Amino acid sequence: MGPTDWETYLDAMTPAVGLTLDPASRAGVIRFLGLAAEMAARLEAVEFAPDALDLDATLALPEPRR
Repeated sequence: MGPTDWETYLDAMTPAVGLTLDPASRAGVIRFLGLAAEMAARLEAVEFAPDALDLDATLALPEPRR
């Protein structure tokens, strides 16, 4: 996707998920979407053995104090 695609995506998704976006942040958010897509593409290009990642691990948060 090119920059124009990310602008269109942002315009469609912000109201769809109920978000408001400060116009001053718009350019940074569009840039971040592009960077995140580039990072995801690099990760998807790497082949891992099926047992290379421990996907069963969980994070247990402590109970809040009362």
